[in-house]
Amino acid sequence: MTRSMTRPLLFAAVALIVSATARPAAQDVAGRWTGRMEPTNLSAEIDLDLRRAGTAWTGALVFRAGANGGTLPMDELRVDGDRVRVRTKIEGAEVNLDVALADGLMLGSVRVTENGRVLAEGPAGVARVGDANGRTRLTDWLDAH
Repeated sequence: MTRSMTRPLLFAAVALIVSATARPAAQDVAGRWTGRMEPTNLSAEIDLDLRRAGTAWTGALVFRAGANGGTLPMDELRVDGDRVRVRTKIEGAEVNLDVALADGLMLGSVRVTENGRVLAEGPAGVARVGDANGRTRLTDWLDAH
């Protein structure tokens, strides 16, 4: 191979390596998360357990508000990179949880509707189970919202 042919190949290889390493890797949302949802008229602790098997996702959502609570059926679970959307029901009302990774937390919002009417909406977030610092940062974020 001549020197004039080697140089473009070398530049192409370097450019490929730089572009591959320059893109931030999506953080993995799989695992156990715990936190709160604080919409108007409703405050609840939530636990979110997300598992990935290849490209498929499964999960469980546990809801606790005072004496009420339990595992909620996931009517829909969508994971798109660092974003998680869950659709479920609480006592007939539709609950849409939409969170995305931000600084090691999953932060976003929850919206509760029934028959097209908004019953409650507001902030929601979770931190990884066992991350005490994350739990503190989550509480600060929820208090600010």
